[in-house]
Amino acid sequence: MKRKPNVKKGHIPLQERSRQMVEWILDAAMRLFAEQGYEVTTTNKIAELAGVSIGSLYHYFPNKNAILLELGIRHRKKMYRDIIKTLRNSKESDLREVLKRIVTKIIRLHRDNQLFIEALTVHTHIDKQLDTIKHDHDIKFWAAVGSIIRKKYMDSNPGIERRLPLKRCVRPKWITKSNTAGQIR
Repeated sequence: MKRKPNVKKGHIPLQERSRQMVEWILDAAMRLFAEQGYEVTTTNKIAELAGVSIGSLYHYFPNKNAILLELGIRHRKKMYRDIIKTLRNSKESDLREVLKRIVTKIIRLHRDNQLFIEALTVHTHIDKQLDTIKHDHDIKFWAAVGSIIRKKYMDSNPGIERRLPLKRCVRPKWITKSNTAGQIR
């Protein structure tokens, strides 16, 4: 029986120097995963490229799976932040055009990180754990999207529902008046 790989987190960096070390590790891992693939990449290679000791790497990440999981979380958060920023800063009055720009951004982000995305999906145990973690982020994200769409497009343009089938784009509960969310952390 194959054992499920451990993807639990290591220590959380508190000092700026420690946070920088974690960034070096994650940057090195992303680069190596993209250049040579997840399977071939070792924690020793990651530590070497990051310029840190293997002990320091293991202090923050118990294994390569934990690094991939953290990269997955960060990738998803970046995508969410970019979408929220696009919605907030858009000058277009046509929601369809804004949604097209958002979809284009998502496609570009996935295309630019194709090897990384493949590594996540090939390692389904990590992808499933990421699904569990992202659930809370998804709720906050879609609440923020709904709030922005309601405020920028629906409140100022009551006829929009007839012209754009919003129910296909956004769940109705996300665009209710009581929804005041708008932050993604």
